[in-house]
Amino acid sequence: MRYLLISAISLFALSGCGGVPSSGGEKMEFSLPGLDGEIYTLSDFNGKVYIIDFWATWCGPCRLSIPFLKRLYGELRGKGLVVIGIGLDSEPALRSFAEQMEIDYPVLVGTREIAIRYKIRGIPTMFIVDEKGKIIDRVVGYAPSVEGKIKNRVLELLE
Repeated sequence: MRYLLISAISLFALSGCGGVPSSGGEKMEFSLPGLDGEIYTLSDFNGKVYIIDFWATWCGPCRLSIPFLKRLYGELRGKGLVVIGIGLDSEPALRSFAEQMEIDYPVLVGTREIAIRYKIRGIPTMFIVDEKGKIIDRVVGYAPSVEGKIKNRVLELLE
């Protein structure tokens, strides 16, 4: 699975797929299983500000970004922020990793199709989405320097 995803991401980069999924009215709906046994759809989060985080267990920058997302979620979930992790790994690998990292937001089992639909070219990739479902920002990769930008953007949307 890991090598399939790496190949798929390489293919996206070589084929020139890029840009942000449509934020002009077309909803990037999905229906994915969560590690908690529930099925999640994007419409479950209508009316909320949320971050969709595409990641994988073998991704070094993903391992660094998840503690930041946990802190942000812990700080702002009372104000309405939702974080949705979409893991691009096998369910057993995601389950073990989520338990080890004590991830307390929904972790969904991603698919190749959802990665293609969202034009994922590298991970982690985070989408910041407003309460109307419009993608406000896309952050590819992770460095501590992006934390302030993400937090400020989310705070603006929550006001």
